[in-house]
Amino acid sequence: MIDLPDALPDSDNESLVFRPSKQYRNGQLWSLIFCPFSFLGLGILIGLEDSFDAQILGFLCVVVFGLIPALTALWGILVYRNVSLTLHDRTMILQGVFQRQKINLAEVTEARWRTDSELFLNPRTNRILIHLKYFHLQDRLWLIRFFHQELTETAQKHWNRFCHQIAIPLEERLQLLQQPETKLRAPGSGEILITRRRYDWIGIPLNTLLTSTVILISWHQNRYGYLILPAFTIGWWLFLRYSTPKRGEIQERIWAREDFRVFTYLLAAWGSAGLIGLVILLKSGLPEFVKVIGGFCLFLLCCELHLKMYNSATVHCREARRKIKDEAIQEWEAEQHHCE
Repeated sequence: MIDLPDALPDSDNESLVFRPSKQYRNGQLWSLIFCPFSFLGLGILIGLEDSFDAQILGFLCVVVFGLIPALTALWGILVYRNVSLTLHDRTMILQGVFQRQKINLAEVTEARWRTDSELFLNPRTNRILIHLKYFHLQDRLWLIRFFHQELTETAQKHWNRFCHQIAIPLEERLQLLQQPETKLRAPGSGEILITRRRYDWIGIPLNTLLTSTVILISWHQNRYGYLILPAFTIGWWLFLRYSTPKRGEIQERIWAREDFRVFTYLLAAWGSAGLIGLVILLKSGLPEFVKVIGGFCLFLLCCELHLKMYNSATVHCREARRKIKDEAIQEWEAEQHHCE
């Protein structure tokens, strides 16, 4: 259990002010630098072709994949410089980039917890959207606890899902960061330990092979613009490596989930059946409009059968996961009451 400050200062003259973290700012700066220049290089690489279509494709690549992430990163920097959340005497003031909103938490009639670390207050009238992901991990967990305690239980929607997917993993992550001496538990049968060394085993040989191949192709064809390609894989390798904690982190094996396996098997089966049916339909001597309508109906039929069989085959999986989620939430909330 992470020890955090008390809910609110007792003095009426004191306020708590939360601002976006430096980690959030650094992530936006990284996006602002990496995305435009990387896709600028890719656009130049495509534009080296003599055809006009290739040059247009290179220009669109720069604009769509470089400019849009850059504008998003610029917005993130504006958020870092302007956004703040102030709590004073059960009144919340949310300063956005362009507007300032104020609300008394006692007047909140509905609060929707979203699994992208957002809290939506009064979604129908006087709407206020709080992006919890802007703030530092410790501040984020504090705010989650605070709003869950201060808002009425009947007003809070989707709390169980939010608690299981966001609050509990956030507390575990913060505990590992604040108590690095804590030994990481052994992965379970359906889990895997992701470490930086694991990414090195994949990234170093892959990037070495790719870089050597691109150098040889560039030298042979005298097209040195291809040398921009290894920068993408090296950049993603470094990003994945250094976004992983030094001690590693435990993640669930996707293939260990029975519902995912059932979905994959059924998708392969009905996808193959639909493809065979489509080939037979196209080879027939039916009119073209009949083939189009028949292919569309065949697609809908395969999707419907796939979903029905998937839902019926994974009922027990959903029940088991719901039971595990409910137990974890009850344990987490019991710890909150004990901490109070």
